[in-house]
Amino acid sequence: MLLIALTLSSCEYFVQKEDTGGDKNEIVVARVGENYLYESDLSGIEVSAGAEKDSARIVTHYIENWVKRQLMLKQAEQNSSMSEDEVEKKIEDYRYQLMVYEYQKQYVQQKLNTEVSEKEIQAYYDKEKDNFELKENIVRCHFLKIPLDAPKIDQAKVWFRSSQAKNYEKLKEYGLTNAVKYSYEDSTWFRFDDVVRDSPLQSIPNKTNYLQHHRYIQSKDSAFVYLIKINDYKISNEISPLEFVRDKIQNIIVNKRKTELIKKLEEAIYNDAKRNKHFEIIE
Repeated sequence: MLLIALTLSSCEYFVQKEDTGGDKNEIVVARVGENYLYESDLSGIEVSAGAEKDSARIVTHYIENWVKRQLMLKQAEQNSSMSEDEVEKKIEDYRYQLMVYEYQKQYVQQKLNTEVSEKEIQAYYDKEKDNFELKENIVRCHFLKIPLDAPKIDQAKVWFRSSQAKNYEKLKEYGLTNAVKYSYEDSTWFRFDDVVRDSPLQSIPNKTNYLQHHRYIQSKDSAFVYLIKINDYKISNEISPLEFVRDKIQNIIVNKRKTELIKKLEEAIYNDAKRNKHFEIIE
């Protein structure tokens, strides 16, 4: 194992802890001023399976990083304008955030109900509908991206424009076999920009106007044919359909429950401590 000993002005090597205020049998692997890194501190370093031969390099890297951190800390301590009281206050604030966050996280995981009913989603949507204004055009559509060398492309175009159920089934089978990208979803809303991405259609200058005047869209480039059938659309600045924001609303409701749960926890802890006289406020 690489053994390093450093001070700010000199370097010497040693393996036995001499006068470091602890177990004299503990092996020291690095020192910066009065701060020591012990061999036992390296026991938590994880080496992935198959990388055992690199373990020495990994340990060396860890030690060097520890030294750099200690040197940077010393430099900061010597040049910082913060007072010791300010440092201690920030440490206490960080300790509070770290400990309380972990406790709240565990508590929420145990107590939070993440099930959201369709009735709750609908009620929230109806109440907050004006907050769900679309920022982009969205569509419900069928689309296929077919390689130019695929068979029966002309036949697929006929099936694509047909309203007959048997032709729709033929098109679905054709897409499964030949298309590199396809969707036959009737209820799912897509961002129109996502549908036409990486196609000649992505450069359309006015997509809103285009959507208003096209139901069947055919296009091609040097490698693919693109077929799009617009079943429904909503343009930017219109109110988003519920289906498009359902997941967002569900997350909002769950996060509101989380906030309320934490607030009730804080109140319960405070009231319990007050009832049992665990604190007093001196006026």
